[in-house]
Amino acid sequence: MFYSLISSTDCEDLVYAYLFSEYGYIVIPSTNKQSTALFECVLLDPKDRTHIYIQVKKGKVDIDANAFRHLQGKVFLFTSEGNVTNLDDNDENIKRISPEKLFDFAISDAAKNIVSDSISYWTEYMRKALK
Repeated sequence: MFYSLISSTDCEDLVYAYLFSEYGYIVIPSTNKQSTALFECVLLDPKDRTHIYIQVKKGKVDIDANAFRHLQGKVFLFTSEGNVTNLDDNDENIKRISPEKLFDFAISDAAKNIVSDSISYWTEYMRKALK
């Protein structure tokens, strides 16, 4: 239900906040262009300058991991209701973020100060609904 309440942009922002909280990755906003349809934008690992690419889909949309294998860096794929296809558990550079894991982060204390007001509104709503 949570993902039906937030916008597609909020969903992307939540993935950015999750990756920042979990790994310290930072968003490079200037890489968010229509010419990069394969991924939302590039994030950067400040420890070693590794590029991180993300693809975020809201709804029943599948993502094919094979489309990202050529990218030099790490890839994180998220779909709220679809499947990530052709992803092997042994893939080192391509990872799936599960909707459950992202939701757990969204309602966690770690997210409270780093998500947008609109995401905070819906996470508070969900906290109350889960009681």
